[in-house]
Amino acid sequence: MQDDGRCGVVFLTAPPDEGRAILASVRGRFPQVRWTVYFRASDRSALGDALAGTEPISDKPAGSRIDFVQSIRQRRFDLAIFAWTGHTDHNRMKLVGLLSGARHRIVYDHDIESFDLDDGVLVWLRHVAWRLSLGVRPILAMYKWTLGLAVAQCRFWLRSAARRRGATTRTG
Repeated sequence: MQDDGRCGVVFLTAPPDEGRAILASVRGRFPQVRWTVYFRASDRSALGDALAGTEPISDKPAGSRIDFVQSIRQRRFDLAIFAWTGHTDHNRMKLVGLLSGARHRIVYDHDIESFDLDDGVLVWLRHVAWRLSLGVRPILAMYKWTLGLAVAQCRFWLRSAARRRGATTRTG
């Protein structure tokens, strides 16, 4: 994939030490990409100069989760980066990465190794096998929030479809 003039988004869905390693890897891999980085405000000092040269956006955006996902999709990022590192406290942003609408989505795992989600089912199976090795309770804790956001996104799509149907019947 060429990266000249492209824009990407990084969802730092990992603790700051892993976030710094992910940003270093991403910059080395895609040096020409202009990066927007979403992270927790409480992690700013720990991330330090790792955010230099990016458009850093901390904490939660104003509005609903659906509005936030819509705003990400409207920016039409070419590349979305996020982590599936097994930490239970960053789950919502993991799902935003999936729903970002980016042309390419790359996931970093707990070893700071990356894989492209567009590569297909085998990538998912590798991740699922690793999750299963953790046991049931951590899996439930990890996916509690992401499933809620997935339900919210489905509601959004259904409402949007209903509005479009209503708009076409009024204009027709």
